[in-house]
Amino acid sequence: MDTTTTFIFIIGAPRSGTTWLHKMISEHPEVSTFNGSNTFLQGYIFPLIEKYKHEKKEFTERGFTRGLPSKITQKQLNSLIIEYIRIFYQFIPENKQYYVEKATDLTSELNSIKYFIPNSKFIHIVRDGRNAVLSEVKIHKKYEIGIDNILLGAKKWVSQILDVREYQSKHNQDIIEIKYEDLFQNTNLYLTRIFDFLGVSNETGLVTKISEKYNYKRNMVSMPTNNRLSFSDGLFNTYKKEMNYFELTLFEYLASDILKDFGYEVDNKRISFISNRLIKYVVIPYFNTKYFLKILAKKIKIKLSNIS
Repeated sequence: MDTTTTFIFIIGAPRSGTTWLHKMISEHPEVSTFNGSNTFLQGYIFPLIEKYKHEKKEFTERGFTRGLPSKITQKQLNSLIIEYIRIFYQFIPENKQYYVEKATDLTSELNSIKYFIPNSKFIHIVRDGRNAVLSEVKIHKKYEIGIDNILLGAKKWVSQILDVREYQSKHNQDIIEIKYEDLFQNTNLYLTRIFDFLGVSNETGLVTKISEKYNYKRNMVSMPTNNRLSFSDGLFNTYKKEMNYFELTLFEYLASDILKDFGYEVDNKRISFISNRLIKYVVIPYFNTKYFLKILAKKIKIKLSNIS
């Protein structure tokens, strides 16, 4: 593995500004990137590791010899993976000391990334989970990708934040955390802080040039789900307008502590007004049933189309 290149991974929940931040950092003259390279670790390397774990269990518990565990050890597999990673990233230009990659859904794999790529750093961008999940649900309606309901989105958002916190507790010097709203309100200031953390040049003229080119108020870069004019002084209140009462209560019930930790507004009266039992036994089952019926309807539609 190349020890001269610093690998930068931009992590965060979907619809949290990872694409926007990736474009700005990759614009820096000291930084290189591969378009679409995030599929390598996410689509090939980590699924291979999970498959090995599953086959290892089958081999150990049931004696199944099909698969890699009956042929090579975990250590040998890791050596193969390190070689795959070396080959994939060998095309990083020699004159670039830094490489950046968007790793949106890899928050649960930070320890593995650090193991296979020791000279890596992480930038965690956090957006108010209510807006992030709402945006993802809206994207699903248009493109049928990602999360399609608030319950699953809230659980995933909380899980990903906790994954990062677990990593931070052990490797705090390798990670910086930036709020999407802060970056939006004062791009120059927070981009400078990020460049300081990475160790790249942070000259005022360069930072201003990059932030102006990717000014999100004028030039949205990643499948926008809101009109740029709907933002009020950088404070994003879309969820207040577009989430219904039960959706908002459910999200805050599941994520209120984390939302508060990041300084996001939470309506304690709304959560306390509806008892925990009501949320647990009425609201959550309602969303689970709604999700089940949606999946069932989709399967029926597919079968009917096949018949016709």
